[in-house]
Amino acid sequence: ALPIYVKGWDIIFAFGNKMINEKMELLQERLARGEKVEGEYLTYLLSSGKLTNKEICGSVAELLLAGVDTTSNTLAWTLYHMAKDPEIQNDLYQELVSVIPGNRIPTAD
Repeated sequence: ALPIYVKGWDIIFAFGNKMINEKMELLQERLARGEKVEGEYLTYLLSSGKLTNKEICGSVAELLLAGVDTTSNTLAWTLYHMAKDPEIQNDLYQELVSVIPGNRIPTAD
């Protein structure tokens, strides 16, 4: 049996491959209508001929993971440093309470 992280990578690569296939279909439709197909990262990768489909899939997977990895890493370090400094914790708490008073649930507004 494969380790769970290998299965996770397979899922990520399958998703990346799905995105590539969908983009290829859209590119073909745009070309059929005589529209331009330039200026987008994936379009460039697909049309440049410099990478194989496997390499493009790897690039897409890395992009998908980069956003997750960097965000979680940044959040982890932020929480670590806040945990070490109660004064900063209190400052952040006071700022949040001033913006979101009472028991109001924050919204995008």
